[in-house]
Amino acid sequence: MILSNFLWISREEVAHLGAIKLKCIVHSKYDKEPIQTCVETEDWIGIPRNFQAIPEGIKDERILPSKKDFEFTGELRPIQQ
Repeated sequence: MILSNFLWISREEVAHLGAIKLKCIVHSKYDKEPIQTCVETEDWIGIPRNFQAIPEGIKDERILPSKKDFEFTGELRPIQQ
């Protein structure tokens, strides 16, 4: 998997390419033609980063930030209170 604006997955790793392509279609309320949100090359398929159904067997290697605790020590202006 290669990370960018898309999750790039090798075609060899995907068992059901057609099913992924169907899930990546969105229907516009303005145009009559459906919009394909995945990108294909000869060896790779790119699915949107927010795609909820990552194919089975694909390891999601995105780095999630750790939760940070902090405390506000400044002063609010009167209009902000």
